[in-house]
Amino acid sequence: MSDLLEQQASIATSRSTSYVKYVMHFFAIIFWIYVVIKLFVFDIDVFVIGIIANNLLWILDYKIFSIIFAVAFSMLIFSRWQIVKFFMFILFYPAISIIYLPLYMIWKTKSWMLLVAVVNGLAVFVNSFRLKFLMFSVFLASILVILVSLDQMLLWVAGFALVGLNCIEYISSIVSAFKMSKVIGIYKKIPDIGKKFVESKPFSEKIKDLPPVCEMNPSQLAAYRGNLQISLIVSRACLFSATILRDYKRSGFPAISGAVATLFLFIYTVVVFFAVNLAICKIDIDSFKYDEIGFPSMFTFFHYSFNTMVFASTRELMAVSPLSYAANMIQILFVIVLSVVFVSQLIATRRQKFTEELDDVIEKIRLSVEEMEQNIYKEYGVGTWEGAIAEIKKMEQSMAELLLFLSSKVQL
Repeated sequence: MSDLLEQQASIATSRSTSYVKYVMHFFAIIFWIYVVIKLFVFDIDVFVIGIIANNLLWILDYKIFSIIFAVAFSMLIFSRWQIVKFFMFILFYPAISIIYLPLYMIWKTKSWMLLVAVVNGLAVFVNSFRLKFLMFSVFLASILVILVSLDQMLLWVAGFALVGLNCIEYISSIVSAFKMSKVIGIYKKIPDIGKKFVESKPFSEKIKDLPPVCEMNPSQLAAYRGNLQISLIVSRACLFSATILRDYKRSGFPAISGAVATLFLFIYTVVVFFAVNLAICKIDIDSFKYDEIGFPSMFTFFHYSFNTMVFASTRELMAVSPLSYAANMIQILFVIVLSVVFVSQLIATRRQKFTEELDDVIEKIRLSVEEMEQNIYKEYGVGTWEGAIAEIKKMEQSMAELLLFLSSKVQL
């Protein structure tokens, strides 16, 4: 009876934990949707309260007190750690999503291809983290200055900084299409790591002066078979990784990565020139002709920037001064580079080069594993793969099934 109650309590606890996670995701998504709409589209809180009761708009002047009361009330119900965890989760939700969603998809789909794609993305991110973080910091600072400042000097500096960052992104993308991928450099180390592990001192010393198998005592046999097993697992894992890379090369993921990079540049350029045009209008309000009463909304500038990217015009906002015309021409130049250079040339070039580099890596792994396994057979005195498996199966804790699984997946 007690076991049944414990089981039911465990099920109830797991369900409540799942509900809490769903609630945290829900609030995080709502919060960031609100932030994006509030910053780039329109005052959504004014819009919502205006629909519910227009005479309650004064409440918005006291939003800070509502937040304080909400935090104070939560402190009465939850522990301090739970509150900190909740707010940190919401604050860093975009970064958490970038990590969580790929891992969740890998776990759900059991896809090796998706795993390789995630590893590629992480390798590129880690390798260029310092530069990317610095550029991202300058980008956010420039956007913030343009959104809140009216100082012309600061607006000029922020606008030029954003255009410069956009140029750097395009140039780095062009250069990366002709350089060896950092990920390939990592993959090339796979066979070297395997060989170093198998030939390391702890392994070699354990079997250095062992007698023939028929003369070994039980402890010597255990050391012999254990080392043989691990050595073969390492070699077959290297060969299995080559098979995964070959399947990845044949899949559509390399093309998708090029398309994602192009989409990122498109969105990045839209955001950059949204801010640049906003800065120009703040510097000289007569730089644009607009239909709205008062200063144009954030969404109007965003819409104008997006339409420029697709060679469309908007009646709500039109360039009418040399400065706004210059910004428009520079943005169109980026569009031409993006459409002509990236879409027609660089994506194909990058995929072909990446495919050739993967072929070299796969061949290197295959040859290295062949050499590694020949050395293993010679060192351990087994003539063939079948003989090695037969020897391993004599162990009490044999991993022969794992070796057979890895071997069945190798198709090189």
